[in-house]
Amino acid sequence: MSLNALTQEQRLELCFFSRVYLVHWELPGKTLYLSDRNFHYDYGSGSQDYENYLFDLSSLPVQLARTGGNQNQKITLKFRNEKILSVDTLIELNETYRFCFSTVKVYELRLVEQGETFSSNVKALIYRGVCGQPYNVTRKSFMVDVQNVLLAKRDRLPLQVVDTDTYPDADPDDLGKIRNTVYGTVGHVPCLAVKAGAVDTLRDDLNSSATSFYVSGNAKISFPSSGTIQIDDEQITYTGFSSNQFTGCTRGANGTTAVAHNKGAAVFEVLSEYIYEAAMHPVKVIDSVYVDGIKQTSGVTAYTGQSGDELAGYEGRAVLKFTVKPVIKKQVNIEPNDTIDVDDTIGVDDSVGVSDGIGVSDNIGFSVPATSKEVYPTGATCGGFRCYNASNAIDGSEDTACRLGDGTFGGNVTITFNLSSLGTISKIYFHVVAETANKDIAVISDDGSPSPSSINSGVKTKFRISMTPWNGSDWNFNVKFIADNGEIATIYEVWANVEYTPSLSKSGSAYKSGTVTKTGAATKTGAATKVGTVTIVGNSAADTVIGGLVTVDLQGYQDDASGTYTGTPNALIERPDHVIKHILIALLGESSSFIGSSFGTSGSSYGSTYKFGFILHEVAREADRLLQELAFQARSKFFEWKGSFELVYMGSAPTAGRAFTEDDLLEEPVFGYTPELDIKNRIYARYKRDYRQMGQYDAVETASDSSSITDNGERPQSVDLSACRTQAMAQDWVAWYLAQLKDEWRTVRLVVPWVGKVLDGGDTFSLTWDFWDGVTWDIVNYEIDPQRERVTIYGQEWPT
Repeated sequence: MSLNALTQEQRLELCFFSRVYLVHWELPGKTLYLSDRNFHYDYGSGSQDYENYLFDLSSLPVQLARTGGNQNQKITLKFRNEKILSVDTLIELNETYRFCFSTVKVYELRLVEQGETFSSNVKALIYRGVCGQPYNVTRKSFMVDVQNVLLAKRDRLPLQVVDTDTYPDADPDDLGKIRNTVYGTVGHVPCLAVKAGAVDTLRDDLNSSATSFYVSGNAKISFPSSGTIQIDDEQITYTGFSSNQFTGCTRGANGTTAVAHNKGAAVFEVLSEYIYEAAMHPVKVIDSVYVDGIKQTSGVTAYTGQSGDELAGYEGRAVLKFTVKPVIKKQVNIEPNDTIDVDDTIGVDDSVGVSDGIGVSDNIGFSVPATSKEVYPTGATCGGFRCYNASNAIDGSEDTACRLGDGTFGGNVTITFNLSSLGTISKIYFHVVAETANKDIAVISDDGSPSPSSINSGVKTKFRISMTPWNGSDWNFNVKFIADNGEIATIYEVWANVEYTPSLSKSGSAYKSGTVTKTGAATKTGAATKVGTVTIVGNSAADTVIGGLVTVDLQGYQDDASGTYTGTPNALIERPDHVIKHILIALLGESSSFIGSSFGTSGSSYGSTYKFGFILHEVAREADRLLQELAFQARSKFFEWKGSFELVYMGSAPTAGRAFTEDDLLEEPVFGYTPELDIKNRIYARYKRDYRQMGQYDAVETASDSSSITDNGERPQSVDLSACRTQAMAQDWVAWYLAQLKDEWRTVRLVVPWVGKVLDGGDTFSLTWDFWDGVTWDIVNYEIDPQRERVTIYGQEWPT
């Protein structure tokens, strides 16, 4: 084979080939082709001239975090400030073609000779980034820092808020909120009221015949200039609305009855439809609709936003249309604000006289015990896998305690009260002094009473639970405290207060003597009138008619008809590699040509366990952080390598991608250990199964390593898995993350020549040395120094 027939990769193995750097500087509307020499590149049927404006190219760093991905890969380019095109200096082009945010691509070419002609375009892309502002500008030169692509796109996620330009009739409470972008299967996604209708209150009393009247002027949404409104059960059409006054009113419209209404009554706009946006893009499926937590079976139509399933005027968006009869009450769970009062002017002229000759002889006697009593437990019994010292919860001392759970398995304890009956019980109040590690403990009494609303993590807390007994005559009752798996709870003391109707015993009897006669009469004067009204709390007609919170169960983005992202037409986009690929291409505008082959390799490792389900802005609002978070939660590395995006799944220890020996090294390797302070041996991974409680996590998975705890003491860490929705995924992830942190791991630093393909991003390697042979090392930092033709590799032992 001739030298000219060697590929670029084969040429890298021969150090005597000269290296040329070719820079494509893609300015807005203009691309500059620059190099460190004047160079004519001939390839196949094409050619390109490069001009000598590149002074210097700094090292090419690739910082690969063990979990998550790379940090900023910044390089610095130094350019000659000489005449170019129609300007006297290169820097002057910044006035016409803005340098900042322009793209720089650095290619490498190995030559046999300066005038070599290539059969095809063989230059190799080694770096791609985005420019900052030029600095250190002199007559001779200037410098530009080039950041990695994602850092430049950190604020480029297409997050949009509800505004009055897009939705002028939106609920004021939803204005300024970020619209939903949804991936995977997500429960109880909160919807935004984007067509909600105006609501206000009457300024004055309104009789049944008035054709104009005022409202208070408190409406957060403007009433239209004409339309239909409703007050109480009466609908009214109007032809004018200005300065808070309705004019041209027709009373009793649409089959309703004109009646008088009180000052303060709710006045709301009658709409034929109320629109809620579930996602700002088409979704695959909308499964269920809820109002204030209650599933709706009628009065609402869901539109996915897919072609053929769109609401006119809301194309390309997942929306709900409510078409319900507007009445002054919410469809679900109304909570009225009642300001009704009674102005009572009734007077009584009483001339009745009574002649009372009745006499009573009473020798009845009663024995009346107390109606409230503090009582104490008669027993305590352990249950479940882990319950210790049950009797400490009833010994009367808050310094001793019953313990439930051990952080892995849960436990429960039942406190019993076997007491003598004192009457009929109306209410029992259990008093509890307790403490929990990270979440509420469940409390179950005879009637299934719910848990207390909150027990502060790590703080001894006193709280009270009330119950109504299922059998008021039964003075034998109990209460059970349950700690779920993964929880540790401490019960210091339990006692109770009982409210009851006492048993009464009667003695003696009463008998009547005499009679009563009436004289005179009583007459009534005056009248009672009602003032005030019942008003509905809310800023829109939708609050009044529909309810306060509308949520949906849905499946988010789906693939296109060609299967561009998943390989399957119209499939739900939920696997981590598919989600990250869709974000890069569809949301950030990257070309599919920059998606590395590692995406497919990692994707095959995720199986059915790793499936995302999340609202995008709830994970992160900056592009670089979002993709690092998603990779981290998929136990993967995401990074930029030679101009492409790569995603590497961190599975079991792989076969080393490159074996190094002493002959490969330019310097003696330097070994060490990861910091002892980085050890974490008990991991709590919180995740949310749905968005019913915004901003809160409702589930937790834990993992711990007993050997590490024995050696290092307990070192906990809590992590939020914002894109996780399933227990299986959380369990797998927390076990993997514990393996990364439970021990100190060995480290190594190597320096090797850059004469060929040293390693690819995400690879592992082995090293034959005097000690620590057989270790598989994972790359945690990788820095290329093209000027000195060397690579520095920082490795960390792969966890076992």
